[in-house]
Amino acid sequence: MNSTKNQKTILLNSLHTEEIAYWVGVFQSDGYFKKQYVKSKKRMRYFISLSVSDKSLLMLEKFRRISQKYFKIKGSVYQTYFNHKLNHFRFGCQQILRLLNELDVFYKNPVSPPAWVLQEEYLFGAYLAGLIDGDGDVRISRKKYPQCKVRIHGSKEPKRLVAEIERHLKCGAHSTIRIRVNKLKGRVFKSRGSVTEFAISKKNILFINKYVVPHLTLEYKKDKIMKIKKRAVPGI
Repeated sequence: MNSTKNQKTILLNSLHTEEIAYWVGVFQSDGYFKKQYVKSKKRMRYFISLSVSDKSLLMLEKFRRISQKYFKIKGSVYQTYFNHKLNHFRFGCQQILRLLNELDVFYKNPVSPPAWVLQEEYLFGAYLAGLIDGDGDVRISRKKYPQCKVRIHGSKEPKRLVAEIERHLKCGAHSTIRIRVNKLKGRVFKSRGSVTEFAISKKNILFINKYVVPHLTLEYKKDKIMKIKKRAVPGI
C-alpha cells in the first residue's frame, strides 16, 4: 500500500511543472470538459476540448503539445466554419480522469487555482499566463503616463484568484460583474460575467517579467506588457 501511495505521489509531483500550470490556466479559462453517454456501448465518455480563432492558434498548439508530452494522448485537430472559423483540439480523457482530478484541474465556476499551483511563485506565474492567453486581455491607457492593465474574463467572481493575485503580485486586484449585450441575426442576447483586473506597475513588474512573460504564447498580448515594463523598471 505504501509503495503504491509513494508511486502516486511521485507521479503527481512530476506533473507539478510550469507547463502543466500553464495548461491548467488555459483549460480553466478557455477549455471545455464534456460528458457524453454512448447508448450503443452503454457507457459514459469524457472529453477535453479547446476551441479558438486563428488569432489564438499558437496557444492551441502549445496546449496540444503539453497534452501529448505529459498525458501521452494524440487527440484530434479540426476546424469548423459556423459564422466564423474556429480551430479545435479535442481528446478523450477517460484514461487520465483520475489523474486530472488529483491535479485539481477541474473546477466549478468561478475559476480557481489548484492548491499545488499556489506553492511556488513560478507555478502561479505560469498559471496566470495561461489565464491571460486563454481569456484575458492587456490594455494600455493614458498617453502621457501609460498604465498597463490586465483583465481576465469569467462567468462568476473568482474571489480566490483575486486574493492570490494580490498575495503573489503585491498589488491591488478586483473583480466586477458586467452585463454584455450581443446581437446575432437580429436577436439580442444578454450575458452576465465577471472581469478580474489588476495593473502592472513597479510593485509587480519583476514578478510579471520573471514568471509570467516567459510563458505567454500570444505575442499581441505579450508585446503590450513588454512596452510598459521599461517604463516601470528601466533596464530589465
